[in-house]
Amino acid sequence: MTTLFAYCGLHCDTCPIHLATIEPDPQKKLQMRRGIANTLCDRYGLILPHDTIPDCDGCTLETGRLFFSCAKCEVRNCARERQYDSCAYCADYPCEKLEKVFADQPGARVELERVREN
Repeated sequence: MTTLFAYCGLHCDTCPIHLATIEPDPQKKLQMRRGIANTLCDRYGLILPHDTIPDCDGCTLETGRLFFSCAKCEVRNCARERQYDSCAYCADYPCEKLEKVFADQPGARVELERVREN
């Protein structure tokens, strides 16, 4: 199985929303969605019923389902506009947009640095 990762370096295989999307067991999927709804409320103040959490197939895919905050992500939109597969290839790396991601998710920087080295 190929590992999906976002333009910013975040791994989809660690994203609770993506993991809930691919979970085959309906009961486990329901529990995961409840956890996601609670996290979104606690962390960001978003109040969403668990049954409204959308599926997400990954932000770099041309077609497929996309979580609503990913659809409006400034990093994603910038990379798509510049036609990059990853922010690691951008001449402006690291930019202010990415620094915001790195502050919250330092593992994303590690991933992009790994890509830049190869």
